[in-house]
Amino acid sequence: MFKPAVRLCLAAALIIIMARPAAGEPIVPPEKKRNEIRVTFVNVGAGLCTVIECPNGEPPILYDCGSSGVGDTGMKRSLAIAYVRKILVRYYPLRPRVIVSHPDGDHYNYISEIIGNTPAASIWLGG
Repeated sequence: MFKPAVRLCLAAALIIIMARPAAGEPIVPPEKKRNEIRVTFVNVGAGLCTVIECPNGEPPILYDCGSSGVGDTGMKRSLAIAYVRKILVRYYPLRPRVIVSHPDGDHYNYISEIIGNTPAASIWLGG
């Protein structure tokens, strides 16, 4: 039969598959405690999107957020944007801080849709 490590990996894979929402179904990010820091990597496929929720009521940081396509495993653009917005709206009226690592579209092209008319507290551009 299978070794214990293989059984554990198979069980974890099954749990992940079963916990995945149906295609097109909105995903609700979990709440965070006030004194926690949480880093959420949003799978946008061919790109990067990271949300850093700071402790003690500090404004969140949006580190890159864009994609050049869904790829094999990423969320659709609309779902990724909705997911990140659901995190950021919890901090309203605080304005998010935005960091763009370098000026490639797969690192920034979702940002304007995510923050919409809300001005960023600060924007840092790398590269």
